[in-house]
Formats: sequence, structure tokens, C-alpha cells
Amino acid sequence: ADTAAAREAERLAAESKDNPRLRGLQQMMDGRLETKDGENIWIDPVAPPFMALVPAADWSEDDKRIASELAKAKKDLLEVRDKRRKALDAELRKLQETIKAGCDSFDTRLQELFQAKMATEQAVTCEELRILKLSKALQD
Repeated sequence: ADTAAAREAERLAAESKDNPRLRGLQQMMDGRLETKDGENIWIDPVAPPFMALVPAADWSEDDKRIASELAKAKKDLLEVRDKRRKALDAELRKLQETIKAGCDSFDTRLQELFQAKMATEQAVTCEELRILKLSKALQD
């Protein structure tokens, strides 16, 4: 029984290593199929069909209540979207600053390495010139 369970676990581990479905789920959806609560704020609430078919003057009290609830829901949704948009904008600015700092750091390090390379090449060239002068002096 233990060997069968061990073989089954080994088979599942080997299968999950190269399973394109699991890999796609992990890469594209962070390993989850359901959505988070904050992801539904970009979907507008659906208006009931009576709003398009019946003129506003002919609405019953129930229809008016549903319409006002829909308007309130849309207003609340716009506020939540605005908050989310501002939070995402702040996160974007923070990430852009982080990237800019990383680029600046990289450029500085690259400049330092270039200067070191130039100094090394200059030293090597000077030593080669010195060797050439010595060999010329020995030939004369």
C-alpha cells in the first residue's frame, strides 16, 4: 500500500512538472480560477429591461425603487473605481520610481566599469609600448 501511494505521488509530481494547463493557470491567473472581490469593480451593473422598454413616467413605485438602487449602485461603483484607480496610479508611480532608481544605479555602475576598462586598456597599451621600446633598444 505504501509503495502504491509513493508511486502515485511520484507520478503526480512528474505529471505536474510539465502540465501546460497547470503551468498556464499558475502563470496567467496566479494559480486560482475564481476572481478576487476587487476585480468585479470594472463591470457595470446591468440595467433591468424595463428601463429601456418603458418610459420613466410610466414606471411603477417598484420600478422607481429599482432604478434608484441601480443609480446608487453605479455611484458607489464609480467611487470604488476612483479609489482603486488612485491606488493603482500611486503604485504605478512607485514602481516607475523604483525602475528609474534601478536604471540610474545600472548606468552609474556601467560608467564605473567603462572607466575601469579604459584605465586597464591604457595601462596595457603603455606596457606594450614600453616592451616595444625595450625590444627596439636591444636590437640597436
